[in-house]
Amino acid sequence: MSIRFGRHTVALQAPCVLFLIGMRVNRWRATREWVPVVKSMGPMIAELSADPDSGFLAAETWVGWRRILVQQYWRSTDDLIRYAGDSGQLHRPAWTAFMRNVGIADGASVGIFHETIELRPGQVECIYGNMPAFGLGRALGTTPATGHRKTAADRLLADQPPA
Repeated sequence: MSIRFGRHTVALQAPCVLFLIGMRVNRWRATREWVPVVKSMGPMIAELSADPDSGFLAAETWVGWRRILVQQYWRSTDDLIRYAGDSGQLHRPAWTAFMRNVGIADGASVGIFHETIELRPGQVECIYGNMPAFGLGRALGTTPATGHRKTAADRLLADQPPA
């Protein structure tokens, strides 16, 4: 990825969605239960990336001790929910397998989570300084953080929807 030098921001013109999804290994030795969870996300991201009509915009993956987090951006909550429930796509069968093999129960070897956050113009502010495309800027593109977008307060005001 090439670095975009200088200060850049996102001009959020329409609502979009930040979706955080991930897992936590609770019992390292139970690899038959948590390894399939780890392996399922990559193919889903590839499937979504190959379909411009899915509403999926971009993703970043974070790996830490016991946890994997995938930060995703979507065009809308409706697009996200449609994908999650579509039995012809990879997510629904993976979810069914997880519930059958692990489930949500005391002593489970792997934990899962997701958080869905709707982002609206005038309520989101970001800055990227000397960075390659990242996060919301990767999903939607960036614009120079100059003029009426120079400060955080200005950026929030610049994206306010008309009254």
